[in-house]
Amino acid sequence: MKGLSLKSNSSNVSFPKNFQDRSSKQTALWSWLQGRWQRLIQELASANELKVWQKCDRHGSTYWEAYDPITGKRYYSGSEADVIAWIEQLYVGKRIGS
Repeated sequence: MKGLSLKSNSSNVSFPKNFQDRSSKQTALWSWLQGRWQRLIQELASANELKVWQKCDRHGSTYWEAYDPITGKRYYSGSEADVIAWIEQLYVGKRIGS
């Protein structure tokens, strides 16, 4: 493969053969680092937010897990409605207790 060459009326600029490969690798690395940084920032920003997941156990049954990082409380249920009720109870209790 030949090196990349740029020509203009006044000068000729040549780049090494692997310039494009290095450039694309650096771009990919930079993109990966930016993605990791954004995830870290999002995680730190949302550290105190309630988190809810739908999971699957080893038997293939789905269930819900809710976690409140402020209180450290977790709740597991097979019912989405039960998780919603737990969240409402948790936050209504916080407002009353505040």
